[in-house]
Amino acid sequence: MATRTNFWKYSANGNHFVLLDGFAGTPVPTAEEVKHWCDPVFGVGADGVAYISESTSSTESYRFRLWNADGGEAEMCGNAARLAAFHYMQNKKQQQVTFKTMNAVYVATLEDKRLWLKMTERKTDHQPDAQLFRDFKRWHFVYTGVPHLILQVPEVKEIDINYAAPVWRYHQAFSRGTNVDFISIDDETVPYVRLRVYERGVEGETWSCGTGIAAVAWACQSFFGWKERVTVHTKGGEHQVRWDNEGSLWYSGDIKLCFTGLA
Repeated sequence: MATRTNFWKYSANGNHFVLLDGFAGTPVPTAEEVKHWCDPVFGVGADGVAYISESTSSTESYRFRLWNADGGEAEMCGNAARLAAFHYMQNKKQQQVTFKTMNAVYVATLEDKRLWLKMTERKTDHQPDAQLFRDFKRWHFVYTGVPHLILQVPEVKEIDINYAAPVWRYHQAFSRGTNVDFISIDDETVPYVRLRVYERGVEGETWSCGTGIAAVAWACQSFFGWKERVTVHTKGGEHQVRWDNEGSLWYSGDIKLCFTGLA
């Protein structure tokens, strides 16, 4: 008889994932298996598949990996990492964890039953030609575990994102492609921003994006000097962003266990 696999379906502000637990003996999924898990008709339906397993380092609680719905492994995914940390902490009865992604080490902590994730990665070493974005009020490009292009528009609700985003998602200025984040600001003195995200690997709009929220917060700090707590509103609801005394960015949002299953 074929081995059956336990799985957990989580939603982080509408960004939804299948979680597989390597601690329970579940093997690393193949690209085809990821595509099947994410298929909304023949599978479970998800934006990606998260996987946790034992770490090779004694200083890390676990290893975290994430595959997008197209079967490709991503360097990082904030919302998937957030829900995986929540899952691990609930099972282990811990208030803080440290985990390894493809390229970095992250920390998550529970405060008043709310999970905060420290977004470790931030790179701005690649900057495309500013003339490309002359039709936008402001733009910013930053790597927060994965690449993000932030474009400020008058009103995000009016954007035809499936038409406007692919132009930039596949633009030759970005060698590995990029996620595309459209933002609008009602009052530049109030740290509140509305965001819509077109995700690389999902190849469509998602309800939320953790690395995108971090990218937008860094962009708004650059644009407007925001240094206090920032609220980022997505289709999936509101997220809170803060900076600690060392200047590190943390973000938080809703986490919901949708259901568990055996496949």
